[in-house]
Amino acid sequence: MAWMILDRFTTPQKRLDAWREFREIHASSSPETIVESFNLVKYDSNNFDYYTHKSWPDCWDILTNKMFCYSGVNLLLFDTLTALDKVCYNNATWHIVDNHITGQAGLVFMIDNQCFNITPGKIDNYNNIKEDFLIFNTIGKNSDIQRIVK
Repeated sequence: MAWMILDRFTTPQKRLDAWREFREIHASSSPETIVESFNLVKYDSNNFDYYTHKSWPDCWDILTNKMFCYSGVNLLLFDTLTALDKVCYNNATWHIVDNHITGQAGLVFMIDNQCFNITPGKIDNYNNIKEDFLIFNTIGKNSDIQRIVK
């Protein structure tokens, strides 16, 4: 199944199957390759309150309910990287940003000064792109907010 048309699958089961297939195909891929693949998911309008971390959907909710807004895609990206053991769950810090590249506002995560998917499909060093977005709020580290990936 083509990952780039994930938003066009008509049933939740097809979207879940596509995500499972994606994880199987990319089990040995680099984080950079996985992030690049997420550039192909088309953003929808915002679907949830990203200021309240307790209301954030998990990967199953995102896929089941087609929550492919900027924040939803970044949460799904993080859940994918975590499920594939490509990033350390506790090292991620979540921010709410106004992204001047995409024109989107919402959640992004950073790990060790690396910004994921702020430049669509890329992992960038914060110092190289800090002029490309404005941080409205820092939510905190995953270890502090206790976001559960089910």
